[in-house]
Amino acid sequence: MNRGWSNLTPGGKRRPGPVNLAPWRIGDVARKVGVTVVTLRYWEQEFRLRPKRSKGGQRYYSPEQVSKLRSIKKLLHTRLYTVAGAKKKLGIT
Repeated sequence: MNRGWSNLTPGGKRRPGPVNLAPWRIGDVARKVGVTVVTLRYWEQEFRLRPKRSKGGQRYYSPEQVSKLRSIKKLLHTRLYTVAGAKKKLGIT
């Protein structure tokens, strides 16, 4: 199921219409960001992310939160910041 990550088809052709900006579940976000669900849960605590939750407790991430998670991954995995350094860079105390 396409959760709105892009408006491209699997063949790379553009779909008509806007990209779906509905909230995404943790497994979808983990795959898109390229980390594990366990990593996302850890980052939630460390970087004070608070995804909305369903009545059953399922996490739902907003597009802004997904963008922040991508920034966190870039700092930690590409630029090799420590968690403390990434928090400082992002202004999280």
